Amino acid sequence: MSESTRLKTFILNTTEEVDDEDILPDLSHISPDVLSKALTKLEIAQISEAFLTGEQLEALIKYMNLEGSRIRQLGIANNNVSEIDPAEFAEALNKLEKLDLSGTNFGYSELPNAFFKQMVASTNLKVLDL
Repeated sequence: MSESTRLKTFILNTTEEVDDEDILPDLSHISPDVLSKALTKLEIAQISEAFLTGEQLEALIKYMNLEGSRIRQLGIANNNVSEIDPAEFAEALNKLEKLDLSGTNFGYSELPNAFFKQMVASTNLKVLDL
């Protein structure tokens, strides 16, 4: 995506039941940096059940915390976020206005605790789907 892209929304959502013949979107082969740079230029990114890797999710959170990230709504439902740094996770996601984490695997990490502590201190969230 170029610096001057007019694309504002990317929706790749398969949170509904699928049949065997349906093809599920798989973004796991895309470079973490390329995917993250592209997504943070958007305002809305819905990438639930897209087989995101831990490295892709870590990079996305890192780029969301950088100056210039435009993303305001994010859907990463049904992904595994258990290996993301809790402080970076909390900071990035509380900058959003709308967040979908439904079905997301937090593992036994400190992510939920850090996320809600940050939410108490400061958040832009208006909609949170767990």
